[in-house]
Amino acid sequence: MSAINIPLSRYLGRKIKKFWNLTALAKRFNLAVTKQESLRNQLIGLDSINRKLLLVKKEKDQAVCRVVDLQDLQHCSIKKVYGSIQAGDLQTKGLNHYLQSISLQLGFKTAAEPIAVHFYENGYNTVRQQSLLEAAAKKWEGIVSDLLMR
Repeated sequence: MSAINIPLSRYLGRKIKKFWNLTALAKRFNLAVTKQESLRNQLIGLDSINRKLLLVKKEKDQAVCRVVDLQDLQHCSIKKVYGSIQAGDLQTKGLNHYLQSISLQLGFKTAAEPIAVHFYENGYNTVRQQSLLEAAAKKWEGIVSDLLMR
């Protein structure tokens, strides 16, 4: 897995939109993105021919790019994190009110730290967006899992 930090300060204004185009960014890594998803502060792209994922995350004034070779992955799964639930609260509120995050977990064959691609985050997304973002995460889980079986 390779990672590169790209300062965004030189991409201010109109140029940041061009930079945030995953297809253009993928060319820098010699990848041809066939599927992509734009999230709040992350992008995920798949080069199915080369069997690689391009992950881009905005952090402050820079973007952190990671290229993940699917041959290095052990598994891909969905992880849901819930906040604490008081006794009796589920009788008045649904479980979705306690959902803190939904992420796509990429686990490696080596002891490397798993990568989490956050699709839903309670502080940034609304409860109404949960089902849409969960469906997107499940779609990516299916895509990546299918490629891992090949």
